[in-house]
Amino acid sequence: MTKSEYHNKKVKSGNEQFVDRLKRKGHTNGYESSESSDEFSRSSKRSACSGTIITINIDLGKKGIQVLSGNSNESAADISTRFCKQHKLGGSIKAKVQKMVEEKLSFFHHYKIQKR
Repeated sequence: MTKSEYHNKKVKSGNEQFVDRLKRKGHTNGYESSESSDEFSRSSKRSACSGTIITINIDLGKKGIQVLSGNSNESAADISTRFCKQHKLGGSIKAKVQKMVEEKLSFFHHYKIQKR
């Protein structure tokens, strides 16, 4: 199996696990819940209707591929701090995660401005 095939298989598996988690979280007693998750309701800096949700798939090695999510109006530091705290990751990893979030936010805001 080539590295590319291995990577594609791993990403596909991670995506399937993500979809399964969404299904488990999104359906309660046979109907879809409209309540927000704890992850987004904890932050007092966000309003319920502001910004756009951004996501990044992050490979945590043995912990698997995890989905980092945040609001486009949040700072990269807030998003990365919350993700690292949730997954019990150290400071050196937090710096890498924060850089990835900064790049994603930069691209998002650049694209949003160009689209207007």
